[in-house]
Amino acid sequence: MHSPDGSRLCVAAVDGLGMYRFPCSGEELWAVGSGTAFCDAAFSRDGAMVASALGETGLVEIRDAETGATLHVIDDFPACSPMAGGIPHGLSFSGELLA
Repeated sequence: MHSPDGSRLCVAAVDGLGMYRFPCSGEELWAVGSGTAFCDAAFSRDGAMVASALGETGLVEIRDAETGATLHVIDDFPACSPMAGGIPHGLSFSGELLA
């Protein structure tokens, strides 16, 4: 998914979470969770943060979009259901609310 200003691309995949400069260069800014399945990600409205959900546990991590530093962790968030095979129910992050 693209950041609100279109300058970054966040990829949540079965083998990790990555943030890339976009468009053109594809320069990797940071990556986390190598070998960890992420089922969804969403930028905050201002693009300063990115929330990501781990498919196996439902754990949500909120990171600084520029550095990848973890800012907050939410246990057992219902964005992904391990019982449904980690299928996302839709992660949406406004900066004030995470749904």
